[in-house]
Amino acid sequence: MYFNNAKDIAKNARHQVLIEKMSPILQSEVQDRNGSWIKKLGIFNGQKLSREFVVGMCNLLHGTVYEPSEKIAWDDQLFCVSRGVASQKGKIRTAGTFWGEDFILECEAMKEKYMGHAMTFVEILVITRTDFFLLLDDGFTNEATMVRKSVVKMAVNRGVMAAAKLIRDKRALEETGSYPLKSIGIKDLTESLSAQKMDDEIHHCHVKPGEQMRRLIHEQSRKMTKFGAKLE
Repeated sequence: MYFNNAKDIAKNARHQVLIEKMSPILQSEVQDRNGSWIKKLGIFNGQKLSREFVVGMCNLLHGTVYEPSEKIAWDDQLFCVSRGVASQKGKIRTAGTFWGEDFILECEAMKEKYMGHAMTFVEILVITRTDFFLLLDDGFTNEATMVRKSVVKMAVNRGVMAAAKLIRDKRALEETGSYPLKSIGIKDLTESLSAQKMDDEIHHCHVKPGEQMRRLIHEQSRKMTKFGAKLE
């Protein structure tokens, strides 16, 4: 069974070589089915993507086959199930589903580093963070703007969730006299939510944010940092 799947991977690689020789329009038509999941990524906010960008992402994907019960190690990249069934973060992942969208964040403390597990022989397609941002930097300003907005939204949401966890942990300390072992530190939270960190996040999207957006980011960062200081 493993060798049958490996044979399919090799066959797909040969097809990819042929696709790369086609014109952008023909490539987009051929890659439309394979890249349909890309259009569903939340980091693009449901907006329309250019054909060239979808083709570019498809060309950067590479696949790996895992056998049943094998671990799919976390890495700083986007994962998509091409075929088979996997599980990740307590969810069943079938063909066309994905995880790891927080690879767009620069701050490691804000990322959910859950590994996956193969439930059947499964082929996983991935694109690395480096390749993704190099693609965005190759003239895809509209897509880069979408990602930049998602970075800000995701960073703020993760910060709020971390702050809520701090409140729960603080109450647990008051009630039991001990913190949960995996409690996030106040220092880590305030550093992650600093204005400088937010600037670093959007800087890596290669798009300069508007002044209004920058003021909003800094204001939210100051509020969260002040909140964290009160808990110390």
